[in-house]
This record gives sequence, C-alpha cells and structure tokens, in this order.
Amino acid sequence: MKEGVLTHKLRLRSYSTKIYNLRVMEDRDEHNISEWSIAIRKRAKRYAEKIAEEIRRINKDLGRLPKVAVIAANTKEAGFLWEELKKKLKEYEKDIIVVHYKVGDNPQRRLNEFKRKERGILVAVRMIDIGFDDPNLEVLFIAKPVYKEGSYLQVRGRVLRKPASNDNMKSKLGYALIVDLVGKVVDFEKKIREIEDRMFKEGIDLDKEFEVERFKAPKPKPPEDIPEADAEVRLEHGVEWETSPTRSYNVEDILTYLVCSLDSAVGRTKDQKRKGYLRVLKKAIEEGECTFKLSRMIKKSTESCEVRVSVIKDLDSKILRLEITGYCRIDYGGKRYINSSVDLHIVDLIKRIQEKVGEEFIAREILRKFLDGLSKALHVKSLRKYRIRSIKKR
Repeated sequence: MKEGVLTHKLRLRSYSTKIYNLRVMEDRDEHNISEWSIAIRKRAKRYAEKIAEEIRRINKDLGRLPKVAVIAANTKEAGFLWEELKKKLKEYEKDIIVVHYKVGDNPQRRLNEFKRKERGILVAVRMIDIGFDDPNLEVLFIAKPVYKEGSYLQVRGRVLRKPASNDNMKSKLGYALIVDLVGKVVDFEKKIREIEDRMFKEGIDLDKEFEVERFKAPKPKPPEDIPEADAEVRLEHGVEWETSPTRSYNVEDILTYLVCSLDSAVGRTKDQKRKGYLRVLKKAIEEGECTFKLSRMIKKSTESCEVRVSVIKDLDSKILRLEITGYCRIDYGGKRYINSSVDLHIVDLIKRIQEKVGEEFIAREILRKFLDGLSKALHVKSLRKYRIRSIKKR
C-alpha cells in the first residue's frame, strides 16, 4: 500500500568536496575560520559546473528544465553560485534566481513567485530549510554541509512531496533527485530508513529521535561580513543510492502505531477526563474492544451508561471502524440502547504518518473523531457532564 503524499522513489547522488591551499583574502585569523563560513568563488564555480551537468542530463530525459533548488553555504557564496550558473546555463538565465535576506526588500515574495512557476532554478541559503512547501520541486542540490540527521530530514522533505502535475519529473520519470555536493547524506538516509522501520515496532517518534524542530521557520540572521577566500577545490564522485520514502504499511503496522500514539498521549495529558477517553481508545485498538461505564447527573437522578467500543477491520473499504454500542438507564428505569460508529480511513492515516505530523497530532485527531461518535451515540451535544466510572478489564 503506497498511497500518500510522498513520491515513491528518491535517488541520491553523492560527491565529496576537497579544499586545498585555503587563503583568506582579508585580514582574518585563518585558524578560527571554517571553510564553510567563508565564500570561495572556485568552489561555487565547481558546483555550478556539476549542477549544470546534472541539469542537462535530466533535461534529456524530461524534455525541459526541471524545477531545482540549490542550498548554498552562505549568502555571498549563493551570489557566486547564481552568477556562475547563469554563465553555465545561458539559455535558462532568466529562470535562475537567488533568494536570501540580503537580496531585495521582500525575499519571501520572490520565494512565493518561484513556487508558482513550473520550472526554474532557485539558489538559497536558509529560507527553504524549514517551512518551504513546493510539491512540484523535482531536484535538490545540497551545496553546504549537513551535520545532523534532523537537519537532513527537514531538507530532504523539500523535494519528496507528491507533485500536482503529471508532467512533473516525479510523475514522469518516477523519482525525485537529491545531489549532495559535500558528501554526508547517504549515511543519514540509511539511518533514517533504520529508524522508520523501528517506528511501528517500538513506537519511536522519528522527529524526536533526530531532535527535529518542527513548524518553526528560521529567524533571519543579522547582516554579516562574510570573508572571501581563494583555494584549490576538487570534487570527487562518491556513491549513488536509491530508496523509497513511501514504505509499505499493513493494517497491523497502523494499529501498532496508533496504540503507541495513544499511549504517548496518555502520558502527556493532564486532564483526567481526556486521559480516560484516551485509555479507552488505546485498549479498544490494542485488544479489539473495550467496555467502560459512564455516568452523569440529570436533575436529581443519575444516568448510568455501559458502552462497548469494538474495532472492525474493513480491508475491502480500507477502513478501521470503531463500533460504539451499549445502553443507558436513569437510576433503575428502563434501558435506552445506543449505537454509533466512527470510520478511520487507512489511507488517510498513512498520509498523516508519511507527512510526519507527529504522534500527538494523530492521537488528538482520532480522539476528536471518537468523542464526536460517542456524543452522537448518546444523543448529546457535549460530554462535559459525563464521567468515566470504570474501564472493564478483559
């Protein structure tokens, strides 16, 4: 089962950058300067040559200029890359833009304009690391070092979104491409795959494992004086690797993930009533059913309810159905039978997991649907007056 929001294949091409005879052109202490915090024009030139070579190769298969993003080491080197790319790809000069906080009055507007285009080459520094969402992006060049798996996880996500157009390279050729010009990401990709395989078996949160800071755009840095340096630069070919970001999930995988998500939510929730409903859901999904008792006061009488939640796997319709049945009675009067159901669509759950929205979001979404179904079964607008009295042991 591979429906979702991610492209089915990712190709990685890795190179290694070697720097020799580094000479800073300004009066700086060279021992305290990182080779990536300075701008090296020869490095930008080598990178532009390799980027142009890769783009022409794709152009032959695709029949047009792909939609490309290049992440540079710093703003000055981004400018060098932009200039060199326009020289190497003269026929696409108008389609090559550079965006960072030092260029123009409104870099975000230029970024949004690029997102609306069907093709082009974007050179940026940090503005596309987090929060940049362009499903039609086809190729990503990483022209700076990525030191942490979490940082790579964010950068990787920029090119993996399933495209809206069938003419997109991810639809037409069947893969997205990441070209690492520095030489680290293949090892990161292998580790990500290992962690993803453990997500369902052990309930590991991928973002927490890699310490990913989600949904926070990087704050612009104050203007900085980036020194320029001269150096000998050599680009060595590394490895090529192909992987599938959309792993196959069976129903048992989904159930295990939901149990882990709900269990984690129980531990984080302080509201006792909410915690009780989360425990009911967890038990029902884990064991197949859960029976619990509710009660509320109606004037001077007590309404008591016994509710059973059963999980039914409708694989033909790709649905996990929560059947809510039982009865209510006021004091010792007659029974009022209740019946309702909640459908959890397996394809939607897979999309949420592949989007990596996080366990907490998924647990909250499922709980909301369950409480809506329970309210419908009890014929009430709100469950505020109800209290869980007990959860029956199996």
